[in-house]
Amino acid sequence: MEMKERKKISELSWGLISGTALGIGASIGVAWRSWELFFAISLAITLLMVWWARR
Repeated sequence: MEMKERKKISELSWGLISGTALGIGASIGVAWRSWELFFAISLAITLLMVWWARR
């Protein structure tokens, strides 16, 4: 695979990962009315997805 293609895919997956993490974190944070929970869950999901993608 060429570097350009790989870079495009990684940028796309980063957008997907961060969007998903923020979406889930926001919905849970709003449900619990807690900003700390929103940030913690968004960060945790992002790290989990990055770890899973690198396996």
